Amino acid sequence: MTTSFLIIVVFFDLLDNKNNASSTNLNNNILENDVFLKNDKQSEIAVIDQKAGTLYPILEKTKTAVVSISTKGKTPINNNPFFNDPFFENFFRFNMPQEKEIQSIGSGVIINSQNGLVLTNYHVVKDADKIDVTLFDERESEAILVGYDEKTDLAILQIQEEVFVQFDIFEEIEINLGDYVLAIGNPFGLGHTVTYGIVSGINRSDVGIIKGNEKLIQIDANINPGNSGGALINLEGQLIGINTAILSKGGANVGIGFAIPIQTVNKIANQLIQYGNVKRGQIGITAKTIDILDNDTHSKGIIIKSVLPDSSAEKAGLLEGDIIVAINKNIINTVADFSYFIDLYRIGETIDMQILRNNLTKKFKVEIYPFPILEKEPTYGEMPPANIQYLQGATFMKKDNGILVVSVEKGSNAYNIGLRKNDLIKQINQKNINNLNDLYDSINDRSRGIVVQLIRGNSSVLIIRN
Repeated sequence: MTTSFLIIVVFFDLLDNKNNASSTNLNNNILENDVFLKNDKQSEIAVIDQKAGTLYPILEKTKTAVVSISTKGKTPINNNPFFNDPFFENFFRFNMPQEKEIQSIGSGVIINSQNGLVLTNYHVVKDADKIDVTLFDERESEAILVGYDEKTDLAILQIQEEVFVQFDIFEEIEINLGDYVLAIGNPFGLGHTVTYGIVSGINRSDVGIIKGNEKLIQIDANINPGNSGGALINLEGQLIGINTAILSKGGANVGIGFAIPIQTVNKIANQLIQYGNVKRGQIGITAKTIDILDNDTHSKGIIIKSVLPDSSAEKAGLLEGDIIVAINKNIINTVADFSYFIDLYRIGETIDMQILRNNLTKKFKVEIYPFPILEKEPTYGEMPPANIQYLQGATFMKKDNGILVVSVEKGSNAYNIGLRKNDLIKQINQKNINNLNDLYDSINDRSRGIVVQLIRGNSSVLIIRN
């Protein structure tokens, strides 16, 4: 007998939120200051002497740098699959509610006290209409969204309230299996809550929690809904990660939680503060993972299968057959490692790459280049003749397998009969449509009534209009 389990990834904001906040870049005054103030005595997180036999001294220095976040927004209501069909939508859209208001909670950490910058998870504030931050002393401040990165699930907020304590973010903090850690956050809206545990796994990938390349910290400290965006710290009071999600069979905490490591946080947060976004690139190679059998220093790496012409890799001097073993002192064992570290650097930045060539170690400086711009099909479409009333307000393009709806003006005749952008028209009134003349003739043949069979996404849709 085989037992199967359903694994659910649970993010720590209490409700999925649908909000409408937009990314806002910081003004030049903010950018003139250091991103993370490491010499401000008021904001310094001190190293704690562990002889006291309590965690209180660590928390006394760090707890005020953790905030609670609440958001308000709206989400569409679409519980019945029939409402996805344009035929039924036409009947019901005026009578059914289109959206409902929701609230969500999460956590955040202050990373720049001088400018009121707060780091959190992007899913905590995604599309928020209103974001409120509550400080440890119960002061409240409405926040603006400075920038976000959906791939790493990180976002930067700015508040106006005066704050004095922050976490400094260092790129290189050693994190080892078995290290004791503290998780601080706002579970279930209870306010500042602390749990204690160990690092139970490092460099966890293929968990499916974030959209980008994962290298997550696994912890057994209890974390629950509302902890998203909160602090994961070590016994020296250093921020080592941002708590993000739990892995559970039924939604409850079973001791498997995940945090985004400080190395990722450092690289992404700096880009978000300076630019409001993250621009990823490439160096122009294809590669595969290999075992290195004839080198005493490295047991794994990735071998370059090809170097693209005019790429930054070619300009730097990399060759087919070179084995990449490190990027900026970070060991590269797999292609996934390579992709993860390349994704941390912005277009225009330069990385130090260590390779093996003929069993000799060589170093190269390689610039991160934009992805090549691929030629796209034309996006313009043909307008129908003026006498084809049903189709006014849309443009069309012939494709090999039907007629593509290139654009539809909202409220137009074409929109009102149910056509939507990127629909692929296959038949009209049970006649195959192979070209634009077929489309126009099929509509013109009928004085009233139309039946359109089309493909929308992965679904077949039938539109019936009298």
